[in-house]
Amino acid sequence: MNYFENLDTIICPGDSLLVELDPSFAYLWGNGSTDNCLYNIVPSSYLLTVTLSNCTIEDTLELSPDFYPLPITVLPDDTTKCPGISLTLNGGNEQTYNYLWSNGFVTDTVAIDSLGLHTLLITDTIGCTIIDSVWVTDQEEAIANFNFFEAFNHVQFTNQSQNSYWYTWNFGDGSPLSYQTNPEHNYPVLNQNMWYTATLISTNQCGADTSFLQIFTFDIEEIGENPNIQIYPNPNKGTFFLTGNLASKDDLRIQIFNSIGQVIYQKKISNFDGQLSEEIKMRQVVPGIYYLKVQQKEKNWVWKLVVEQ
Repeated sequence: MNYFENLDTIICPGDSLLVELDPSFAYLWGNGSTDNCLYNIVPSSYLLTVTLSNCTIEDTLELSPDFYPLPITVLPDDTTKCPGISLTLNGGNEQTYNYLWSNGFVTDTVAIDSLGLHTLLITDTIGCTIIDSVWVTDQEEAIANFNFFEAFNHVQFTNQSQNSYWYTWNFGDGSPLSYQTNPEHNYPVLNQNMWYTATLISTNQCGADTSFLQIFTFDIEEIGENPNIQIYPNPNKGTFFLTGNLASKDDLRIQIFNSIGQVIYQKKISNFDGQLSEEIKMRQVVPGIYYLKVQQKEKNWVWKLVVEQ
């Protein structure tokens, strides 16, 4: 006699089963329990001995797992879509499943235009179900922006773009493009001071934005420690002294540039007698790096100035 005839069944993943039997019989389960109820049982084989008067039977209850269980998740993590463009969500392309989206569609894929929470109910051939969901927001537009720090012809770029994932840099001097986030670049040394236009294109999956900045580079000998010319104090707060003795008495031209090549101070010294003694006051300057250029005919010298708070 099969006591569990027609009771053997398949259980969906994560589910359990309550078995409740006629209390007028005596029961002995394989785990030693004598209850007529077995709670929260999961896929396995359950041996049972049933006794009524002098009649005893044994049978096994077979609870099998779903042999083709549904996936735990099918939808992507919370995601974005491009404004004004539909986003296609894919439920798995399994022809034996039934699909029901929160917008009422019953196909395995659906194109959505609205933002917010979208849910999907999937049912397999034995009635097991899962529910998955995804939160959709608009992808914000890419905003390109950058700054840079220049030490003569060497430039360190700092990317300040927003909502962007990919970057293309054009340094404006004919060199290869760079796709780094924060590149460094050495501009060529030519026979004159040069302006270059650096371009950054910042891109995300919905579009791109472009930003430009001009880079001013020097083609001047940096003398640094020169026994004939002294600069002090350096660092300073915008006021310093330039002193020294030069063999040539040709006219001098003094210029100060900010980090993007703009002239913020200049002075010409005519009838120069070889003795250099200048107090230089840079007005309304902000803390940062500046460059002092002294020119005498074909000779040029440059020093880096540091202005502190």
